[in-house]
Amino acid sequence: MDEKLIVNVGTIEIPVEQLDESIQFYTEMLGLTTLQKGEESCMLTFNQHGAPNLFLVKSEQFQPLHFESSHIKNNSIIDFYTTDLDTCHRVFSDAGIEVTSLNKTDSGLGGFGFKDPNGHWLGMHNVSNQS
Repeated sequence: MDEKLIVNVGTIEIPVEQLDESIQFYTEMLGLTTLQKGEESCMLTFNQHGAPNLFLVKSEQFQPLHFESSHIKNNSIIDFYTTDLDTCHRVFSDAGIEVTSLNKTDSGLGGFGFKDPNGHWLGMHNVSNQS
């Protein structure tokens, strides 16, 4: 078999407290669209081949996702990609979203952290994995 058996991440499941507020954030701020919505969950997509779906799941015993590290500044669980880091940072900040400072190298590559409505630290960067 010459082809890879597993080719990418299909879905990332994210626990949430308030489903409707979370759907609004992920669709309006991150540009996802709704594939399927139930009473306790919602499948969102970027409509991009190879990009994983996000599955928001209402959790009864909710805790924001995070981890501790002494060598990573923004301990985000998921990092999103943008082609315009400066504008994205400004838009998020202007929208009242909690964001970290913009961290860029001399070459212009970098990112920042931000919180979703559930307190999950997420990241935004402009480092592409595409050739």
